[in-house]
Amino acid sequence: MHSREINTCTRCRESKRKCDKSKPACSRCVRAGVSCSLEASSLDSSNSTDGEGVDSVPFIFSTAPHSAETSSLDSYSPLPAYETAPSGTFGLHLRPDSGLITRKRNRARLSCTRCHRLKVKCDRREPYCNRCALSGFAKTCIYTHRAHKITETPEPEKPQVPEGEIPEEFVTGWFMRQRVSRHWGALLNKVESLTRINCPELAHAYRESLKGDYSSDLALPPNYGIGSPESVKYASLSVIWDLLRESRSSCQTYLDHYILFYQPVYPVLSTDTFQKQVDDYWSQPEKMNISWLALYLSVLGLGAFARHRDMDIASPFLLASEACLAKTPYQLHPTLTNIQTLTLMVVAKHVANATCWAFDSSWSLMGIVVRLAVMACLHRSGEPAYYGEEFQVELEARRRIWTTIVYLDMQLSLITGQPSLLPADTLLLSGDNVGFHETIRSPEDAWRSLLPESFPIIYHFLNRINLGPEDITYDEVIQYDFEIRSIMARIGTMKECNPTRFSLEIFFRRLLLCLHRFHALQEDAALMYPISYWSSLECSLAILAHQREVAFKKQQMETVEVMGRPYLLDFLAAAVTASIHLLRTDAPLAPANDGTIPPRQTIMTSLISCVEIFLKDAMESLCYRTGCGLLVRILKMVPEASEEVFNMEQLYAAVAVLE
Repeated sequence: MHSREINTCTRCRESKRKCDKSKPACSRCVRAGVSCSLEASSLDSSNSTDGEGVDSVPFIFSTAPHSAETSSLDSYSPLPAYETAPSGTFGLHLRPDSGLITRKRNRARLSCTRCHRLKVKCDRREPYCNRCALSGFAKTCIYTHRAHKITETPEPEKPQVPEGEIPEEFVTGWFMRQRVSRHWGALLNKVESLTRINCPELAHAYRESLKGDYSSDLALPPNYGIGSPESVKYASLSVIWDLLRESRSSCQTYLDHYILFYQPVYPVLSTDTFQKQVDDYWSQPEKMNISWLALYLSVLGLGAFARHRDMDIASPFLLASEACLAKTPYQLHPTLTNIQTLTLMVVAKHVANATCWAFDSSWSLMGIVVRLAVMACLHRSGEPAYYGEEFQVELEARRRIWTTIVYLDMQLSLITGQPSLLPADTLLLSGDNVGFHETIRSPEDAWRSLLPESFPIIYHFLNRINLGPEDITYDEVIQYDFEIRSIMARIGTMKECNPTRFSLEIFFRRLLLCLHRFHALQEDAALMYPISYWSSLECSLAILAHQREVAFKKQQMETVEVMGRPYLLDFLAAAVTASIHLLRTDAPLAPANDGTIPPRQTIMTSLISCVEIFLKDAMESLCYRTGCGLLVRILKMVPEASEEVFNMEQLYAAVAVLE
């Protein structure tokens, strides 16, 4: 490092004033009547013959006022007289035997202590550098200097519009996606045809989507489960173990919440066996395999969300689960544990924030789960006679997870309007199931008997609707309705407020709503297709009643709120369907003129209550606000729209402005 020549005089330098550097003395020193150090500098310069002299000694000046007699070259000590300043200082250091002051610059140690000791480059990230994080020394990564913010290119937040694609075209592509008539978008088209308004409601939804950022609707990354970049930070097992150790006191609480909230609705685990595996893990963590650790982290993530209702607390566990799963060859050799983990990832995607974007990404992930389950032969019952007692337990676990997978696939197919991904021959289960007429008294009975028996019927008519709803005759619809309602009647024997009963009732009501939609929305449907007409109205109101149960009983029954999250779009479809019945003028629900209280007023009250529930969550995501805005605009078109509806419109506009 080259030394820099000091041209100002000592007095001006110490007082931090501008020096005119006049020779032999500056003007400030002349006016003050004091000796100027430039006199000595001028003398030294005249005595130098080859450029060597005071300039070759860096940052040196005397402590006393300079004079011509004391500023000669003989007054300077040779170079070895200099002494290094103490570590961490920058400035003046006096060596006692030299009588001189040396000025030496000491650079701050910006790297962490470990990188400094190893003499390697440190990226100086906070709170720990990347080298220490990848090596498992994140806890010992310490900086001795004052922390400062490293300027770097910010990473994109959540999912972004693909590079080179216009946001308007991206959202338009979502609305133009190929979907069957089960999707709620088909209901909006029906609203347009009934009202013949100049500004279609689908266009309203389109514009609302363009105003906001759809990425805010995704509580988890869009590629979560099969390669999200956010899981890279948990690539090191030491980081995952640190996460588990830090959460050790809460892990059992999270597991208990998972069993309470999710196990009755999605029975993926054998709870007794899994609890024993958890106890074994904490006694000997190093002996547990990575596949089971991925499943455990998924359970903790869902349990943490059920406990705190905060995805920021749950996402570290869910992302760590994805990182663990990526270390296993699950696509080449899927195990039962791998499939259980992937199934819980699907549950996490549409439980965390039940929006259109989240459900679409869940449907894509569900295709992988179905194919891996078929690869692992979960759809086959096996031959229990040739196996021991241990295989009987595993066989029951395999049947349970396969039933859950089929149920999730059909549920997502109903919500997204996309076809089912199940091969037709995989629904033919063995004949050793419980008989059809058995009373359903527990969730285990529902998953062992009721749902497996209903799957072939549901799968058959869903595929018929995929081909085209007009291809199903009214007589076939009546037959399907009879078979599905026979199964639904068995659900009524279950205990009230049971999570399994709650979810299954919404599922079967949604099935009937899709089954009857085509005929119920035809002209003169009340006369030509009365069963479809009244079934459509009945199922819509029943689903809205479940929504009110979620909203008004969450204080008394904590599990209701979590159970209701995956059914947001079911509630929206039911509300739009009920609104269509009010908008029609060719049906028994047309406005009455005889002064009696028409049933449409009761429906209107239910819909207003539904919108009020949506308004409470309107700030949570763009999808919630769009759905709420659609319902408000549709209710305004009803002839007897009350003042309450117009007040809700103003409230919705205020919420949109705040967002």
